[in-house]
Amino acid sequence: MLRMTKGTFSVVSKRPPVLFKDMLILLPVKKEDPAFAEEILQDLIQQGFSGEKLLAEFKKVNRKVRPAVEKLIEEADKIAKAASTNYVDPTDDIFGDEETEA
Repeated sequence: MLRMTKGTFSVVSKRPPVLFKDMLILLPVKKEDPAFAEEILQDLIQQGFSGEKLLAEFKKVNRKVRPAVEKLIEEADKIAKAASTNYVDPTDDIFGDEETEA
């Protein structure tokens, strides 16, 4: 997050910016996506995992979430693209064209 103050800015982050050859390089903050963490943990606990085995299995499963979501997005994009090819909007046929009715 950048905070602007009279022509200057400060970075609100745990990682400080890097100064390199008169350039200020802002590094991204790695942010874990906890979207499915609770569901993953609940499922693993129900499967009987606990302690170090729970932690190891959680890490293993959690690493698979992002690629799976990205694959779903890719597939949805392909479906949307295929559906939009040669698409004809039937709105005017259903409701009429206001410009021609006036």
